[in-house]
Amino acid sequence: MTFAKTANLRTNPNNPRAIRKDQLNKLVKSLQEFPEMLEARPIVIDKEGTVLGGNMRLKAAQLAGLNEVPVFVREWSEEKDPEFIIKDNVPSGEWDWEMVGNNEDPEQLQEWGMTIPWDNTEGEDQQEDTPNTPKQCKHCDKILP
Repeated sequence: MTFAKTANLRTNPNNPRAIRKDQLNKLVKSLQEFPEMLEARPIVIDKEGTVLGGNMRLKAAQLAGLNEVPVFVREWSEEKDPEFIIKDNVPSGEWDWEMVGNNEDPEQLQEWGMTIPWDNTEGEDQQEDTPNTPKQCKHCDKILP
């Protein structure tokens, strides 16, 4: 595994993705609690240290105070970089919300940074969403925090 100093890496100015501050804060917390995840998903960089995959993880690692992160230095031609950047950011697959709802604690999922779909407006039981209205996953029957 190759490591690089976070100070020597640069986010990609052509990165087509953005992250909201609340999402970034969740990612920072996640890396502080479980930094080993970066070893399973190293930041992909070019030979000059510009991030091709993992711009948000780099930002979060820097905010989390990590001085070094695992990196993968790309070996393909520079012409393939735009294709990699897009393909790396295309979400594939769908969550099986019933399985997730039946096997995981919704509060824990939120702490891990997962956005859970809420639904308080379907069917005839439509109710006004107030601070005291319980939120229910629209894919399973679990009441969520």
